[in-house]
Amino acid sequence: MIEKTKNKGKDKFAGYTAEDFIELDSFQNFVFNTNERDVLFWNDWIKRNPQNRPDIQLASEYLRAEFASGQTVGEKDVQAELEKLFFTIDDPSSGRGGTSGRATSKTQFNVRKIAAVASFIVAAASALLFTRWLAPATDDSASNGIVMIEKSNPRGQKLIFQLPDGSKVKLNAEGQLRFPQTFDENERTVHLRGEAYFDVVRDEERPFRVITENLEVRVLGTSFVVNAYPEELQELVVVESGKVEVTGKYAGSVLLYPEQMTRYNKASPSLAKAPTDPKFMGWKNEILYFEKASADELIKSLERWYDVEIEVVNPNNLEVSVSGEFKNQSLRNVLTGLGYSSGFDYQITKNQVKITIK
Repeated sequence: MIEKTKNKGKDKFAGYTAEDFIELDSFQNFVFNTNERDVLFWNDWIKRNPQNRPDIQLASEYLRAEFASGQTVGEKDVQAELEKLFFTIDDPSSGRGGTSGRATSKTQFNVRKIAAVASFIVAAASALLFTRWLAPATDDSASNGIVMIEKSNPRGQKLIFQLPDGSKVKLNAEGQLRFPQTFDENERTVHLRGEAYFDVVRDEERPFRVITENLEVRVLGTSFVVNAYPEELQELVVVESGKVEVTGKYAGSVLLYPEQMTRYNKASPSLAKAPTDPKFMGWKNEILYFEKASADELIKSLERWYDVEIEVVNPNNLEVSVSGEFKNQSLRNVLTGLGYSSGFDYQITKNQVKITIK
């Protein structure tokens, strides 16, 4: 396809509409991350041309929804594209339906395209993204007229979405988050089981609270990770930016700042500050990190990350310690690296893994 030039000035794309972006091969490569050169170009171009973000976002959503509507893409692929939309093209002020001060013709879409966009987005979102995560309230919220939304995530997947206030969430595998369809005027409260990364929109008038089984995390606007799997012996809060107040059941409170974390021990409730451990933040960047991990820790992490069942053939030899860092690596590559350094062999059959410790 030959890319047309709408503007003979310094930047030929400055006058493009969403419909024009959709037709560009290089833009399609950017949206679906199929050409590194095009991805770098469009990321840079979007930063230099913020006035075009409404058209960029609409074109991106159209292409993703059109692709998804053919059911040739799975939930994990769609979520990867949503992650790029939320965390790369990041401009809360230019939300859907906003205005950029440009002429009407620059954001105008022809009627047939608008109809296509609407039908594709509704169909794809309903079929692939949201159906299984929308659930009725399971507490007294419904009786108070509060509509609750629940988003959950199976093993082997991560889920990206926005909350009603525009705050962003990345939910780790086997995580669950419940929140009201609309936050009230006094506070923004969500309930977490599992692990999630929060990038919270600042609102001085409405504190943001994350409630887990044993912790309450309170912020105004910041980014942080909360790890609260029910089966684990501890809960964690790791701060990336801003200030976070953590209150533990029977354990008082601590204030955390960037590159600080706290652990809550369920057996002996207490909270204490500590420097951030990178292994608890790496997952949000697709980094699997082990540092002197036990065999049990290794097995649990790999089962959750790759959605597999792991059997140790000779469990009497479980006294191993594994260390390693892997970014976007296959299960086979991870097991090969760890097995070589830690002394075990493995065999993969579909979603079943057998480990033999030497």
